[in-house]
Amino acid sequence: MKNKSVMMSILLSIFAFLLMSGLSFAKVSEPLQFNPDKAALLILHYQNDIVHPDGKIAGSYAQRIADAGNIENTRAVLDACRAKGIPVIHVRFALRQGAPEVSSKPGPLFSAFTKAGVLVDGTWGAEIIDELKPVGNEPVVSHASKNGFYGTDLDLILHAKGVTDVMIAGIATARYVVLATTLSASDRQYYPIVLKDCCNDATDDLHDWVIDNVLSYIAIISDSFEITGKINASK
Repeated sequence: MKNKSVMMSILLSIFAFLLMSGLSFAKVSEPLQFNPDKAALLILHYQNDIVHPDGKIAGSYAQRIADAGNIENTRAVLDACRAKGIPVIHVRFALRQGAPEVSSKPGPLFSAFTKAGVLVDGTWGAEIIDELKPVGNEPVVSHASKNGFYGTDLDLILHAKGVTDVMIAGIATARYVVLATTLSASDRQYYPIVLKDCCNDATDDLHDWVIDNVLSYIAIISDSFEITGKINASK
């Protein structure tokens, strides 16, 4: 019993020292190890209500996305994937008419969505923007969540296609789908690759902070230029 108490005291002392010294887990800088034969591209929430200038909740997003060239960057990756036969999966947020997916006492986000009448299935606002519209048999996964995996068959589709490397493009980075989907992909033991110039958020500070301080610890951070180079160089 005495030995147990001594050991506990030692552990608590070490923990206190680490906290006081400000020591933290170091970010691992890992180079991109991309396997195009096992890859898929996820395009998240590039929908009219969110990113189009006439979208109901686009606000400053539309101009920021235009200024950053996010749609063009995502389209470049999309075209490269299509040319090489790499699977593309579109994920969109959509509530059915009357929002049966939303509880009688939802949190602030879903409360705001229902009050604003945005992203309603069957409306222009819930559709994927013209520049990135699905073609052929590209799957479209619909959900009422911040996480592309939650309540969907996305995981099933990726496993069926033998995917390990998941490229992620979407709006928005921190709020919420890129962050939530990347966390979930990591938990499912995929190899997540966040394409930072195919994502954006309300401010540069918010976008950069979540990439530098959260996503870079659980995913490989790349961009459209690097990943299209890897795709185009593949057989």
